[in-house]
Amino acid sequence: MLHAARGRRASWRARGTVLVALGVAAVVSACASQGMPPGGPPDTELPVLTGIMPDSYAVNVRAPAVVLRFDEVINERSSATAPAGGAGAASAGSFGGGGGGGASGLNGLLVLSPSDGRDEVVWRRDALELRPRGGFRPNTAYRVTLLPGLADLRGNRLAESFTFVFSTGATIPQGEVSGVLFDWTSGKPAVNARVDLFMASDTTFRWSARTDSLGRFRVRELRPAVYEVRAWVDANNDRRISFREISDVARVQLADTASLELYAYGRDTLPPRLEAVEWIDSTAIRIRLDRGIVPTWDGRSAELVGADSVAIPLGGPFVPSAIYDSVARVQAEARRDSLKAADSTARDSTAGDTTGREISEAEAAPADTVERPVFKRAIPVTQWTAPLAAPLPPGLYRFRLREAPGLNGRNAQAERDLRVQPPAPPPAPRDSTAARTPARPPAAPRDSTARRP
Repeated sequence: MLHAARGRRASWRARGTVLVALGVAAVVSACASQGMPPGGPPDTELPVLTGIMPDSYAVNVRAPAVVLRFDEVINERSSATAPAGGAGAASAGSFGGGGGGGASGLNGLLVLSPSDGRDEVVWRRDALELRPRGGFRPNTAYRVTLLPGLADLRGNRLAESFTFVFSTGATIPQGEVSGVLFDWTSGKPAVNARVDLFMASDTTFRWSARTDSLGRFRVRELRPAVYEVRAWVDANNDRRISFREISDVARVQLADTASLELYAYGRDTLPPRLEAVEWIDSTAIRIRLDRGIVPTWDGRSAELVGADSVAIPLGGPFVPSAIYDSVARVQAEARRDSLKAADSTARDSTAGDTTGREISEAEAAPADTVERPVFKRAIPVTQWTAPLAAPLPPGLYRFRLREAPGLNGRNAQAERDLRVQPPAPPPAPRDSTAARTPARPPAAPRDSTARRP
């Protein structure tokens, strides 16, 4: 009996060896197939969204979570990528903000608006599940946005966003707040900035959006109410307005639609600071501030006094240095033109195209037909210039600045010394008739035939 058991074990060992050999041979044969890389053909197909729950524009939703299902397993380390640039590259309402502060990974990839910032995204292999911690609020329309960046296990990454809307009430509101956000200090649109809307009764529950490449934004599915609007350039992506981040706030009474123009600037409580006072070629005085002040300031509260504390009159009010320099440049060009010869041939401004060809409609039309927002405010000014009534003699002067209002309403107040140096003496005239120092005589030619030692 013992011999029979040993025989059966030997038989199973031999059978297992044969099966392993057959498996190895099959693998080697598959890997050695012509034109087929190891592991099969490369996967270049993007993940495909096969279903969502609840359905888009569904009403009376009672589901505890939002589910997005795909046709393959997705990478749980996927993270959102920035939208591509260009006019209108991204819908302003598509990049809304749910998720917690500084959310990254899946929590920053799938966002919900409105939200209180306590949403959780759960990875389910071939699905993403979005759960608000307190559940969905009744009679509220929600917008869910899948941002670009979702990838599969082979690294194939989606480059476009996807958005759908549903409501826990019987209808989906049609209210909308749109507008544009500018960087007031530069006069340019604020790109990829955050915009939040909330009610005064609940400042944590907010509707969110991002500005596009032209600074435009749009928040939709809103009920008629009074909303507080807060927009800022979130440089550190923590969903909070930091000390040095520019922002703007507004209030809007929404009936059906409303449009806003917001101008972001640094909202600290410090007044502007006077950095320097300069004397420009005995004709003007220039001041420089560390931040811009309102462009309507005329400088009447500023004065220049001498060593005896007697005020020195200026030749005009302070104006932005860019305007002063441009006027001075035009005046200098006019003086140069007046010195030209009277018989110089004037340029014929009515001459046609010297290239001998007609301009086509495609060349005459602007390349970008997208309507761009118009900046309607004057840019805050940091440098101001005032002309002098008379040249200043050399000496020490005192400049006093009073009531230069900053954008936050605080006035700049400071005093600085201004020292006027005497003009440099002209260079001594050079005697062109004086004999020059004789040059060193040329070296004697070397005898190339001499024998070297």
